[in-house]
Amino acid sequence: MRTVTVNIYKIDELSRKAQRRAYEHWLEKAEYPWHDDNVKTLREFEKIFPIKIKGFEYSYEYGEGRNYIHFTFTEDENIENLSGIRLLKYIYNNYFDYISSKEIFYGKSKIRKSKIIYVPDYSLTGYCMDEAILGPIYKFLKKPEDITFYTLIRRCLNSWLDACRDDYENYFSFRNFLDIASINEYEYTENGDEANVAIL
Repeated sequence: MRTVTVNIYKIDELSRKAQRRAYEHWLEKAEYPWHDDNVKTLREFEKIFPIKIKGFEYSYEYGEGRNYIHFTFTEDENIENLSGIRLLKYIYNNYFDYISSKEIFYGKSKIRKSKIIYVPDYSLTGYCMDEAILGPIYKFLKKPEDITFYTLIRRCLNSWLDACRDDYENYFSFRNFLDIASINEYEYTENGDEANVAIL
């Protein structure tokens, strides 16, 4: 029998080369944890607005250089081509209740909701991607443009895609890996391999 002593390191104690090796190993098995939350936001948006995501699971993709979404507009051409002030009024009349809430005022002894003042409500699901997908609509409501309803919906979906892609790429970044390894106190050998140490 022989005893081997192996030095164990935290991620910030490794050389840059060893950190990179540890990062490559992490990439091989890491999974993006927020995909289901991203999809919930998209599904809720689809329930409210007149769109159908084609073949849902295979009609969009983000990250790793791919960024696309396929959808159909489910209202007739007259609604699809609404623009400017007419579109603004249509959104207020048909969708505003779904994407806004009454402003809340906090007094010394009580809380009350306004009867006339509404504010944007990024709460399709409560996840941050709600803001990304609804952002173009709120921007349009503040300053209407001469764009069609279809174009506005396309902007919303592209905004969601871009935000999902950015979050995906950030999650798999080297910097994020260093944070994850540090917070979780992962341990490594000197060359960056995971330390599989049995404590007896």
